[in-house]
Amino acid sequence: MLAVPVTGSLYAGLLLVVVGTGLVKPAMAAMVAEVSGDGKGRREAAFRLFYMCIQVSALIAPVVTGLLAERVAWHLGFAAAAFGMTAGLIQFTLGLRRYGDVGARPPRPVPRPEAAAMLRRAAWVTGAVGALLVVPASCGLLPLPAVLAVLGLTTVTLPFWYLRSLRRTHALGVGHKRRLAGFTALMAASAAFWMIFAQSGSVLSLFAERHTDRDLFGLEVPASWFQSVHPLFVLLVAPLFARLWLRAGPRVDVPVKFAGALITAGLSFLLLAVAARLAEHGPVGPHWLLLVYLLYSCGEIALAPAGLALAAAVAPPGSTSRLLAVNGLFGAVGVVVGGQLFRLTTVLSLAAYFLLLGAFVLGVGTMVALSTPQLRRLIGRPADSGSS
Repeated sequence: MLAVPVTGSLYAGLLLVVVGTGLVKPAMAAMVAEVSGDGKGRREAAFRLFYMCIQVSALIAPVVTGLLAERVAWHLGFAAAAFGMTAGLIQFTLGLRRYGDVGARPPRPVPRPEAAAMLRRAAWVTGAVGALLVVPASCGLLPLPAVLAVLGLTTVTLPFWYLRSLRRTHALGVGHKRRLAGFTALMAASAAFWMIFAQSGSVLSLFAERHTDRDLFGLEVPASWFQSVHPLFVLLVAPLFARLWLRAGPRVDVPVKFAGALITAGLSFLLLAVAARLAEHGPVGPHWLLLVYLLYSCGEIALAPAGLALAAAVAPPGSTSRLLAVNGLFGAVGVVVGGQLFRLTTVLSLAAYFLLLGAFVLGVGTMVALSTPQLRRLIGRPADSGSS
């Protein structure tokens, strides 16, 4: 749909991206959790391998689609992405037999009356959203920024509301409620990391385009290619981190990994503030951006698999997919907040902007580091969320 050069296809394409992402991401992660089993360290190791496989496509995608979009036509870049997704669907279908019964049916099916009630509620909510937002916006009665503001506020509040309602469920024991409280605190902190991560497609790409010397042997490197540097670094450093976790053992558990990731991400933007200050006098060398991508790639490989494994470990029975989806929602919280903070670049210099965000994320990481003993007591030491 996005490859079709018609204005209306944009919204249909984005809707399909939203629906497809919501269906595939938690389902795929839940299948990984089920395949890995409950052995000590197996779950996070499986999620690390799963995460590394994602980085392969993240490495190739900006090179292919960026080159086509920048040098040929934007819609051709979307068409290349559609071709890649079709190839992935074929590969998944052919390999499905290797999974056996994994993912073939829900481990705890929802009873029919409860499922019918859920569908009715979903229909009411969808109808209300359509009547109050979509239809007025389509008719020009409601400004699009207002609709986006409502959607943004919903994204920011939804994961907190869901976890709070889940913790108030009477069927859950005290242990589950305590672990969910620790999970909520760590996920809220992770949103600050994803806020930094979200800048890659906006302010970092603009910095690469406008303030970075991209000349390589007389050829200008496309700015979009810098987005491939990050997954490349993830693939390179992941084996080193795997050895580090093995050597460190249970001392480097989830709170320590989250604190380290946040502190590293904060430092990367403080470094970028220095680069932005130097760029006021002319383009800076690409090594600044490369070092920034290296730092928060190290943070991502520490935080992302640990967050997925923790969600699977603390999930109450029958809620694994939902907790994995909530983990993704906190990433969306960071993306939404980061997107709004990007507006500050209109009133602040780039150096001040990077300094402000870097100092904030560094502060969050420091708070997590200082709260590590309390967080350990809350989440306990699930067998798969410590070492691997």
